[in-house]
Amino acid sequence: MKYEISKYNPCREAIQFRAKYDSFEEAWNACERGDWMLWLAHQIKVDLRVLTLAKGRCAELVIDLLEDERSIKAIKIAIAFGEGKATRKELDDAADAANAAADAYAYAYAATSYVATVAATVAASAASAARAAAYADADAANAARAAAYAAASAATSYVAAVAAEKEIFKKSAQICREVFGDKVTKLLTAEGGPEALEVVAVLEAVLASIRSGRAEEVADSRQQA
Repeated sequence: MKYEISKYNPCREAIQFRAKYDSFEEAWNACERGDWMLWLAHQIKVDLRVLTLAKGRCAELVIDLLEDERSIKAIKIAIAFGEGKATRKELDDAADAANAAADAYAYAYAATSYVATVAATVAASAASAARAAAYADADAANAARAAAYAAASAATSYVAAVAAEKEIFKKSAQICREVFGDKVTKLLTAEGGPEALEVVAVLEAVLASIRSGRAEEVADSRQQA
């Protein structure tokens, strides 16, 4: 069966989850996978500031696992950008710095001792979440997915790791509902889909421009009179 999310080619698990509910809105409200929700928001082109705010807040869930100031700053700038308190240049600069930090931590996987490898995994995963939060064109889902993996890697047992990962996914899903509100539902379920809403937005902008131009013409004619 085809669902409104089918055209974006989601994973089979996401489709199976959607099939349990009568409407997308019900599925969205019940979802406990923030990575799925971020992925979908990116696919349907939710406003960049709104998307970045959601990514930043999801990555912030594991900010205490970060040691590199570049990664920490990237998360803070992502949130600030989402709130309209930082510029796109500041976001891009923070993303570049976070990328360098994430690459540096990735090399730590070469550590020989088990303890060192675990620490490197936690650091690299958290840094990856920070990078995803700040990069405008990054895999949006990774802000939540890498955060969940970092939390799981920091756990001291398999059971604790599974629980930690599940908890981060659940918290990130709630963040997505708080940040996106009904934006995703409206975009996805609109007649004609997100593309139709884009066309409407363009037409409205054109009409507004025309009205503005006519108003100026009237004002000019009055001044001349």
